[in-house]
Amino acid sequence: AGNLALAGGAALVAFGVKSVGAFQALALESGKMSDALGLTTEEASRYIEVANDVGVSTESITNSIGRMNVTAAKTPDAFAAIGAELVKNADGTTNVNETFLSTVAALNKIPDATQRAAAAQKIFGKGWKDMAELIGVGADGIRTALDSVEGGKVIDDKEVERAKKFRDSLDALRGVSEELGIVVGGALVPALTDAADALMTVKDAAAAAGDILPDMPGWFDDV
Repeated sequence: AGNLALAGGAALVAFGVKSVGAFQALALESGKMSDALGLTTEEASRYIEVANDVGVSTESITNSIGRMNVTAAKTPDAFAAIGAELVKNADGTTNVNETFLSTVAALNKIPDATQRAAAAQKIFGKGWKDMAELIGVGADGIRTALDSVEGGKVIDDKEVERAKKFRDSLDALRGVSEELGIVVGGALVPALTDAADALMTVKDAAAAAGDILPDMPGWFDDV
């Protein structure tokens, strides 16, 4: 029973460590994507989950939507040219989520694969190929998938701040640990040097004794 209790406790600790790591990774990645793309933190975390489900990396979706934002700023007419809409918020800023979904919908209405590829490249750049699986899901499919992400995987701003604070605390603790290691190491070096010198003295003495008493066992050298 004691062994089972210990094993259960170890499993709970391991699960806790894994859970913290998973939360940290998702929260920090969501915050980073939100800052880079202009999505809300919640939208970013949903996109990370949906993209991962279809094998699209967070880096790919960040790069592609980031390029879409550049296109929106420099050549906004490119969206109308492929039948998409550059959606704006009430304050005049670009609604990144709705613009992306509108673009996906427009691309899926182009029947010719060559023309569709050319249109996708105009908006997303050459990296659109890495997004092909997600684009293929279609705007309605993506919207449904985003809405279906489990609540526990949706990250808000407060959770991102908690993750950042925890990261900073670990960094500070790591710095203290490294400093402590250097201090302790510096204190131990003289003692270890004396111990090493003493052992060499013992070894030399044992070797000399062995020469004087050749019939004695060789364990002097082992000492």
